[in-house]
Amino acid sequence: MKRRSLIAPLLLILAGALLLAWNLHPEWVSFRLIAMYWPFLLIAWGALRLIEIAYWRLTSKPLPARGISGGEWTLVVFICIFGSGLFFFHQRAPGLPRVFIGDRSMEIFGEAYDYPIEEVRRTEKAARIVVDNARGNLRVVGADTQEIKIGGRRTVRAYSRSAADDAVKKASLTVAVEGDHLAVRTTEQAGMRSDLRISTDLEMTVPRGAAIQATGRSGDFDIINIDGTVDLNSASGDVRLQDIGGNARVDLRRSNLVRAVNVKGNLDLLGRGEDVELENVSGTVNVNGYYTGDITGRNLAMPLVFQSGVTELRLGRVAGQFHLTPGDFRATNVAGPVRINARSKDVDLEQVQGEVTISVDTGDITLRPRRSPDAKIELSTRNGNVEISLPADARFDLDGTTQRGEASSEFQDAVRAATEGAGAALKGSTGKGARITIRTERGKIDLRKD
Repeated sequence: MKRRSLIAPLLLILAGALLLAWNLHPEWVSFRLIAMYWPFLLIAWGALRLIEIAYWRLTSKPLPARGISGGEWTLVVFICIFGSGLFFFHQRAPGLPRVFIGDRSMEIFGEAYDYPIEEVRRTEKAARIVVDNARGNLRVVGADTQEIKIGGRRTVRAYSRSAADDAVKKASLTVAVEGDHLAVRTTEQAGMRSDLRISTDLEMTVPRGAAIQATGRSGDFDIINIDGTVDLNSASGDVRLQDIGGNARVDLRRSNLVRAVNVKGNLDLLGRGEDVELENVSGTVNVNGYYTGDITGRNLAMPLVFQSGVTELRLGRVAGQFHLTPGDFRATNVAGPVRINARSKDVDLEQVQGEVTISVDTGDITLRPRRSPDAKIELSTRNGNVEISLPADARFDLDGTTQRGEASSEFQDAVRAATEGAGAALKGSTGKGARITIRTERGKIDLRKD
């Protein structure tokens, strides 16, 4: 009888679980993760096949004539082609023409024709400038001037120069005072051919004290040297904010990067995306959405709150820096209250002050305050190790337990470890100080001297 392999059923289970996770929690499975880590599928496949053959060998069962069948080789080739294509597109996507399925056109066809926009100068005083640019990049620079200058270029993707020339004549840029604000709009005339695509890149110089409000469907935002508030809303695009004197609000449905540097007001970030970079923000920071890349922060003077479907992070202040990825969180020189609640994440904190509360389902926790704790510390993980390093002269009261694992202490005279069934306990006090509570179901607890 032909011996059957378990590989095909396992692959079906894996594919089904992946698609189910994508449907229920899109933030768990991102295009970037699949493009980067698809070779692990082949590694897992080979490892399972090797385990099968080793099992058959150990049980004296006949080995297959070939380790992998012809059909499996065909599937391997298909996975390699598909995975390599995903990685190629991921690495070079910014330089490739985007594909739009909808509006009865696909931008991947045709050629791009560029047309400069005649500069517009306005001297009306407007406390707020509203920009509505459906498709294209927007760059706004504040300056010590009362004049507003608007320029840029249009890009038309078409099959011929004549078709592009005709389309650009139908597009318009309007600048008008509407109430207390100056409205800047780019429009495409109704009836334009469906096989054309127009994007307008605008470059504006405005008074430094103006407030900026901009909306669009696709395109990047660069806002620099603005003392007023900034409000950006787009379906797809990257955002770079620099030297902003007021509050900033960014609402994106999809982005590769959001960078905010030198923001004096509050910063609110909503939506979905990949990487987020924050530096020198004087106000509070609220990040609410699904971000699958790296989130970094440096020198944040006020509290930061990050909330997604799988992670909740709160920091009182960041004098140093932090780095949050889908798999771990690392921070140096942060002040509490620090609160971390995550499903699967390794946590590493150094030079932390104030109250600390960490709760993860799966992951290791490492804490190095570098000074005697001045507020309560609560560390909890269902499946992971906990390591805390304290100065030799630190004053604290510690209560730690692991249901399955070991415990050790370098403060042997004051805090001692004891075995309790399949687990262990770590209890003791070095003097009147902060209360430290450690809980892990499966993992080690290590108390070290720093």
